[in-house]
Amino acid sequence: MGGVSRLRSHLRVGCLIALALALAIGPAAAGAQRSPHTNAAARAAKRRCRVVRRHGRRVCARPGAASRTRRPAPTPRRTTTSAPAPHPSAAVAPPAQLAPTQPALPTSPQPAPPTPPQAPPPPSGDLRWAPPALVDPTTITLGTGYTHTVLSPTRDYVVKLPPTQKVGGTFVEGGHNVVLIGGSVTIPYAAPGAATSAERTAIYIKGATGTVHVEGVLIDGSGGGQFDGVDIAAPQATVQLENLRIVGVNGGLSSWHADVVQPWGGVRDLRIDHLSGASDYQGLMLSEDLGPIGSAEISNVDLTATTDATVDHGGHMLLLSKDTPACTTYPVSLTSFYVQPRPGRTVANSVWPAAITSLCDGLTGTVQQGPPPSGGFVPPGIAGVGYATTGYVP
Repeated sequence: MGGVSRLRSHLRVGCLIALALALAIGPAAAGAQRSPHTNAAARAAKRRCRVVRRHGRRVCARPGAASRTRRPAPTPRRTTTSAPAPHPSAAVAPPAQLAPTQPALPTSPQPAPPTPPQAPPPPSGDLRWAPPALVDPTTITLGTGYTHTVLSPTRDYVVKLPPTQKVGGTFVEGGHNVVLIGGSVTIPYAAPGAATSAERTAIYIKGATGTVHVEGVLIDGSGGGQFDGVDIAAPQATVQLENLRIVGVNGGLSSWHADVVQPWGGVRDLRIDHLSGASDYQGLMLSEDLGPIGSAEISNVDLTATTDATVDHGGHMLLLSKDTPACTTYPVSLTSFYVQPRPGRTVANSVWPAAITSLCDGLTGTVQQGPPPSGGFVPPGIAGVGYATTGYVP
């Protein structure tokens, strides 16, 4: 019993001490939380406060304040809207492929890779005009003597000279587009009056209606006859003469009027590129005679006036017009045109009219005296049997 009494008395003492501490600490704590100014302001506000009931609660509504508190704006809900379906005809682009993002790393500047060397362009050739395009052509191989071949003016043809030298004239009549490339022709001796004009002409083009292309042919005087190189009577055709070597042409005023080229019967357009010629009588006789000449484009030509046989007048290597003293002609262009006159003569009396060396109506270009600086445009070995084309300018 005595132990219990002592325990109770200890509990009373502890309670009294705790009560005393609480009474001592309470006022100090309240004073620390509220300053006198704060308590005064709270009491003043309480006196100005009017108690009202809102939404089931009692709140204080101060004069001058809004009659209702502002509620925070609600957070908008995230809505998903689908884009309208594309029109069936609209092209749908594929989704972009995004490369993974990687941090850029500092790098030292690298030299640009060297440009690889470019291969040189292929050679374009040196002839100005290519053969015409042929449609379902017929191929004709000629014999070794004189030939007269009649072609349809509405069809295309390939005409081939024999694989050996052809001894006799080559008369090609008609045809639309006609191509003759390579070969060799000479004219045999014939007594005066014993051979027709066609038989005395190495290549005679008549009545064609398209483009006639003659290339890489060697015509020489090894047969011993007097002859023309190329004669033309085709006012509806374009005639292209390229890489021709026509030498040994001989004749005279009192016998055969030998020419290197003569379109006496007319031609729509005469095109000559790369031609070397030699004649003891006349060269290019380009005046209008029995047929109209539309135009002439002549380049890379060298002509030589020779004295290989008995000189019987002649000596003119280019004749454009028979008018005297004026020089009027159809459109003619001369590029790299050379004339080597007979001994003792000049260009002025080796062409006609002589004014062609300076100015002539319808003419562009001039005639230069002497051989080309680099030699003849078609030297020996280029044209003839086994000829291979040198190509064409695009």
